[in-house]
Amino acid sequence: MKIKRFEAVDMEEAIRKIKREMGPEAVILSTRRVRRGGGVLGLFGPVGVEVTAAIDYDGPISSPQSSSRSKNTLQSLLEDLQGIKEGMQSLKDLYSTRRPDHGADLQQAIGQLREALETLKQENRKPELSSLHENLVVLYQRLIAAGIDEWVALKSVESVQQQLPMDRIKVKEYTETCLVELLSQLVKVSGPLLGQDRQQKVAIFIGPTGVGKTTTIAKLAAHHALADKARVALITLDTYRIAAVEQLKTYARIIGVPVNVASNAWEVREILAHRKEADLVMIDTAGRSQRDQFRMTELQDLFKQGLTLETCLVLSATTKENDLKDILQKYRGLTIDRLIFTKLDETTTCGNVFNTLLGTGKPLSYITFGQKVPEDIELATPKRLVDLVLKG
Repeated sequence: MKIKRFEAVDMEEAIRKIKREMGPEAVILSTRRVRRGGGVLGLFGPVGVEVTAAIDYDGPISSPQSSSRSKNTLQSLLEDLQGIKEGMQSLKDLYSTRRPDHGADLQQAIGQLREALETLKQENRKPELSSLHENLVVLYQRLIAAGIDEWVALKSVESVQQQLPMDRIKVKEYTETCLVELLSQLVKVSGPLLGQDRQQKVAIFIGPTGVGKTTTIAKLAAHHALADKARVALITLDTYRIAAVEQLKTYARIIGVPVNVASNAWEVREILAHRKEADLVMIDTAGRSQRDQFRMTELQDLFKQGLTLETCLVLSATTKENDLKDILQKYRGLTIDRLIFTKLDETTTCGNVFNTLLGTGKPLSYITFGQKVPEDIELATPKRLVDLVLKG
């Protein structure tokens, strides 16, 4: 086996170098970002990529250590590929019988599919659609148009084709139903914020600026206070914007729930001590750009005060997928219990929402689609999200 390390400006250039020197059969073992010269000790040089690739070769092996490492990596790749093969067989069994007691098999297969997707992406080739039935090609194109990751889209429609007999694949409605069922199993949902036991829950709402945290809190407060007859209390830490405090006070007065203003974690603790009768306490926070390190540190300090909080990260469906990844990366120091996506009425595609849920494994709690309080909010379900992806 021949193993070699390549440096390039980006992944596309690295792949060209690998193909030119090692041929199209080369396997990528690892990738990492590096600085490529410039400044003192290269510390201020441009960021590039370093890719380690391997290919079967009769000549001498680079080193015993490299050989062992590459062997382990290739073995892992083979195991992943075998895993997805087994997972697809489990899915085939499920869809051919359509029996509800196959839920455990489906969960195992979905897990194997999720683990194998990242490995399969490393092949860096365009999806091959020629082997797909035309009904599945149409579904694949709809997923791509909605912004679904191309490998998730490809492996999903491929699995449907492998599972169904041809007479069923020819029925468009049936193939779409099976695809919806498969995709629905890939995302998690958390259920409502307040459980049936009515034990007090203190939920804090965090997220970037302008995503609609205050309006979302008002919608949930109105729903739980008016529809569920729960005792709800509100706290705002958003003292950076006077308008935000007044907005929440206005909502609280209309709904008929108390609201307090706090400027730090100690004041929050004091308020909670006087709100022990409340079933649900929701805390509003100031919007923080994930790139504002000072504000992010300030938020992290709040979580170090020993308060028992359920953290709801509020994100906008209009945010680009790369920016969503950046936001989640910056919030990684906080324990995120559930995600809420807002502004679904302001976007034509929901693939970025689906990809974010699949990539993080975090459960989706609610979706919102307008400014009306409390109407424009909905408890999230997997099928509802997939319907939004496929149908808009």
